[in-house]
Amino acid sequence: MAKRRDEADPQNEQRRQFVKGGLLTAAAALGFLPSCSEDSPMQPAADSGSGPGAGAMGPSAGSMQDASASAGQSGAAAAGTSAASGRAGAAGSGPSARAGSGSGAAQGPAGTGGSNSALAAGGGRAPMSAAGADGNAAGMMAAGDPKSTVLPRGMLGKTGVSIPILGLGTSRLGERNGGNPSGADYDSMVQIFGAAIDMGIEYVDTGAVYGRAEEALGEVLATRRDKVFLVTKLYTDTRSQAQSLFERSLKRMNTDHVDLLHLHSAGERNLDTALGQNGAWSYILDQKAMGKTRFVGFTGHSKEANLMRMLNTDQVDVMMCVMNFVDHSTYGFSKTVRETAIAKGVGVMCMKVFGGTESPPGAGNGLGYAMDAKPHPSNMQVSFDESVLPDCMRFIKTLPGVTGMVVGVNFMEELQRNIQWAIETAPFTQTEFDAIVKMGETVASRWARRYG
Repeated sequence: MAKRRDEADPQNEQRRQFVKGGLLTAAAALGFLPSCSEDSPMQPAADSGSGPGAGAMGPSAGSMQDASASAGQSGAAAAGTSAASGRAGAAGSGPSARAGSGSGAAQGPAGTGGSNSALAAGGGRAPMSAAGADGNAAGMMAAGDPKSTVLPRGMLGKTGVSIPILGLGTSRLGERNGGNPSGADYDSMVQIFGAAIDMGIEYVDTGAVYGRAEEALGEVLATRRDKVFLVTKLYTDTRSQAQSLFERSLKRMNTDHVDLLHLHSAGERNLDTALGQNGAWSYILDQKAMGKTRFVGFTGHSKEANLMRMLNTDQVDVMMCVMNFVDHSTYGFSKTVRETAIAKGVGVMCMKVFGGTESPPGAGNGLGYAMDAKPHPSNMQVSFDESVLPDCMRFIKTLPGVTGMVVGVNFMEELQRNIQWAIETAPFTQTEFDAIVKMGETVASRWARRYG
């Protein structure tokens, strides 16, 4: 049997061993992280021109093989640095929660000038019972024994809508088995979608091409539509196809409107067509004018120039892009694209926080993308270890102006842990942030521009 790509690479196995004690411990062992106990946690900036990620980071200091020789000598110092910095998810390291006064859009912004600090501080929503509104989520959170189900909130740019910082992505479950999940998988999808909403997640992201995800959501929304900020996406360039897809989406989801309608994967679109008179974007704007969607936006996986072109239409309310500490060194989404969006008041959501799901090698000797019939680990788990996942959330919380993150799940346990990490993790210090970016550079060339 052929080895998986990561098993064939000794550096990948070595990297996973380093991060067993946490990403900050590994960064210290590799010489990326000097003592940072004097630093204060970073707070998102009030303007678009400051904060981490404004420029490209330099090359990593040495290879993983070079670092292994000194790992034994660095171990004690690494442990000390980790202890001083605070391990993600550890008791007392999470954001402090403010007293909430309801969950509606009337909640004020957590920050000013288009940015917010809701990713660094909790608040806004009253605790929910683990049983949920109709008992479907009874005991769902028991396995993780969470201290609270109060998710921090953020203002979604100029929309004026306050949302919890953790959103639910539906592609993983919807695309199971090539978009045709088994009966048991479909039932599990309905259960997980319902439980997520009952546990306090409001931002639910789906798409017209996500198999049966919209259909499963339709069953859930029958009793929960007023609790959900509903997002779907149209993967097309043309107006006629956009109309066909959106009408089908509304029917599948048993609703007459969505809260946000995206042009899906703008990097892959022919924008001359999509932005033309008979393009998908004009149709999306018309749906906003008719009240079929409250807001409009786009998603992006590749081609920063296309994303900037979309932002420069000055018609965008929200964007969602790939952002994580590895792709930070490859794409410009968490740098210039993010800063431009903030300057324009556009709400910024991020996806692929855990690097996306494991995929076969693709063009450029990096990771490719393919649907898989079976659940499989994220790229972060493959290239590092599961212990880095809370740190992935910390990275996003450190980026100024980011409102929230959309994370997909395969199982209920993943949903539970993601909620708890979103509650408890805190932003990095500047020193930690720089070190984590350098850690990301150690695998960035292997991931390459896998989305194009």
